[in-house]
Amino acid sequence: MNFTSFETHELIALTKALGFVKFESQEAGASAVAGSPLLGQILDQAAQTLWAKEPKYYAAHQDWPAVTVVPEALAAIRFHLTQVAQWHNVADHNRIAYIRDLVFPLKATEQTVQELLRFANDYHRPAEPVA
Repeated sequence: MNFTSFETHELIALTKALGFVKFESQEAGASAVAGSPLLGQILDQAAQTLWAKEPKYYAAHQDWPAVTVVPEALAAIRFHLTQVAQWHNVADHNRIAYIRDLVFPLKATEQTVQELLRFANDYHRPAEPVA
């Protein structure tokens, strides 16, 4: 999508709204769309356009940070992971791809991705049968 025709205030509103859905909201409705690769791409493109138009915004952000330095984003991502139905029926490579989509456009090391995978696997682990 091309956002160059958007006014600065429109880009600010768009990036704030998309960032809220992905990295702040802990509502089930947000979880339904937060992991969409398209949502992350739109957020990144809108922010890149804003930063190019208004360098003061880029200077304040210096590109996307690591998810581990944004505690509210990490908490929202963990919440979104708890909302995935049938997690245990999803193949590992698809789980990892979904985690990467949840995190994007924030940065994540392989270690962070694996920690989030362990978190989700532990959360969704079937209960032990009661003897």
